[in-house]
Amino acid sequence: MKKWADKHRRDVVFLPGDMVFVKLNPSQHKSTRRLHKALLRRYEGPFPIIRSVGRAAYRVELPPRLKIHPVFHVSNLKPYHADPEEPSRGESQRAPPLMVTSFDKEVECVMAKREVRRKGVPRYFEYFVKWKGLPESEGNWEKEESLWKYKDIIEAFERDGSTAATRTFPDLVGENVTARMFKTQPVGLIMLDLLAHMSRFVVQ
Repeated sequence: MKKWADKHRRDVVFLPGDMVFVKLNPSQHKSTRRLHKALLRRYEGPFPIIRSVGRAAYRVELPPRLKIHPVFHVSNLKPYHADPEEPSRGESQRAPPLMVTSFDKEVECVMAKREVRRKGVPRYFEYFVKWKGLPESEGNWEKEESLWKYKDIIEAFERDGSTAATRTFPDLVGENVTARMFKTQPVGLIMLDLLAHMSRFVVQ
């Protein structure tokens, strides 16, 4: 019966640009092999299809944090259908694989963004967040991936913010950090950021 069903089953066809969820295998991540299955996502995404590979596989554009082979058999892909009234519906609300960051405070808004470049480390983005109920001076720079629960706040900042200037300043020996500031960036925050990096340089 199963052989007959498999013979007559038609694989889903995807086109470049189609959004899909990819089925994860916990054994692909060394750090998740010991975790209970209930703590892991079964699917991750959605991600865009790049192209087909052979007759029944596809190359998917994966984020750098997923250090796995980007080619999946069609049986490990699930089509993503966006809800026009609520685009985020259907997306997983669990933390991404390998991401264990959690906060005991709630993000109120994003005030600034910077691109961090360090020798020997892939570039990444950080956002300066204001915590709900706390003053701006108690805010912090947080990596983009650690703010996975606040996609809507980040998207609102990206949509409303506009670039103002790009500055580069020395951090540690052999490193440069380029911060891209936005119009929502308070002047005092720029000085605090600069002083923080100067103090790190002196300590080193």
